[in-house]
Amino acid sequence: MNKAASVRVLLIGGPRAGGRNGCAEGMEVISSNLGKRLGGVCKTFEIALPALLKPGAMRDIRRFSPDIIHFLHGPSMKTLLACKALKLLTPGSKTVVSMTNPRIKAPWLWMLPALKPSLALTQSGSVDFFLRGIGFETAFFPNGVDTERFKPAEGPRKLEIRRKYNIGPERFVLLHVGHIRKNRGLDTLARLQDSMKDIQVVVAGSTRFTREEGIERRLKASGCMIFVGYFESIDELYKLADCYIFPVRARGGGPFNRLSGSIETPLSVLEAMSTNLPVVSTPYGALPELFRPGGGLYFYETGEQLEEAIRRIRAGGGQSGNRQLALHHEWRRLVLKLERIYRGLLAGEADRLDKVPIV
Repeated sequence: MNKAASVRVLLIGGPRAGGRNGCAEGMEVISSNLGKRLGGVCKTFEIALPALLKPGAMRDIRRFSPDIIHFLHGPSMKTLLACKALKLLTPGSKTVVSMTNPRIKAPWLWMLPALKPSLALTQSGSVDFFLRGIGFETAFFPNGVDTERFKPAEGPRKLEIRRKYNIGPERFVLLHVGHIRKNRGLDTLARLQDSMKDIQVVVAGSTRFTREEGIERRLKASGCMIFVGYFESIDELYKLADCYIFPVRARGGGPFNRLSGSIETPLSVLEAMSTNLPVVSTPYGALPELFRPGGGLYFYETGEQLEEAIRRIRAGGGQSGNRQLALHHEWRRLVLKLERIYRGLLAGEADRLDKVPIV
C-alpha cells in the first residue's frame, strides 16, 4: 500500500449517537467519536453490527474493499465470528478488535486462538496479558474524551446550573453518571450519603436500560438525588459538581467475565477529569494504567479510604489538575495514534506498535 494513500477502514460498531446525548450508551459514544474523527485521517465506511445481515451489506463492503476491518466493541463470540467471516469475504484486509468490554463465557475461551483477529486493542493489563498468552498480537488503546464539550464551568455558570437543578450553592456535590444498577457499586454512594450528612450525592441515570428498583430505593432513602432521563447537555451535570465518584468494581470470572457495570476505560471518569473535577475512583480497568494518583485523582479500596479522599479534596478547596491529564486523551490525539497503528499493522510492524504512556 502507498504510504501516502488513505487507509480504508470499515468501522463496525453500535448505532451512531451523534455525540453524548444524556446518559447515552457508552458504546455509541465511542462509535460516534471515532467515526466522526477518524474520517478526517482515513477513508471510512461505518456500519452497525446488526446491519451486516441486511441485504446489500456484503456487496457494499466488497465494493469498499477495506484495508482494515475494525470491530469497535466487545468482543463477544458473535463479534469474533463476524470478524472471521468478514476476513474471508475480504482476504486482503487486516482485522482489528477493540477490547472495550470483553464478555466471553469460560466454556468458549478455548476457541479464542482460532478466532483471533490480526490485532486486538486492549484497555487493561489483565486482558492484554491473557491474550498475549494465547498468541494474540495486541496494542494498548484506551477510550477518549471530547475536551471541547467537557470543560470547567466559568465564573457564575456553576451557580446558574445548580439553581436549574435545585441544588444549593453551599452543598458539596459528589456526582456519579451511569446506569442505576447494583453491579455498579452504587450502594457505596448510599452509605457515603448516610455517613457524611453535609454532602450531596447526585446520581444521573439512563433510561436506556431498566433501573433496578432496589438500589434506586436505597439511594433515595439515604438522601441521594437521582436524575433520570434525557439530558440535552450532560456536560452541565459535571459543571455543577465538586467531585466525581466512580465506585464500580470488577468481580470474578477472569479478564473476560468480570461481572462489572462499565467498559474498561470508563467514559464518565474521563469526562469528569476533562471538566477538571477531582475524581475518587476504584482502581478499575485501565484507569491505574493510564493515570498515577495525585493532583486531584484518588484511588480507593475501602470505605475509609473513600471518605478520607473526600475530606482531603474539601480541605484543599477542590483543587485539581485532572484537566491537563484528560487533554492527553482527547479523541483527536487518539485518532492520530490509531491511524499510526493501522499503518504499522499493514506494514507488518506490529512489534513497533507503541503503548499509550502513563501521564
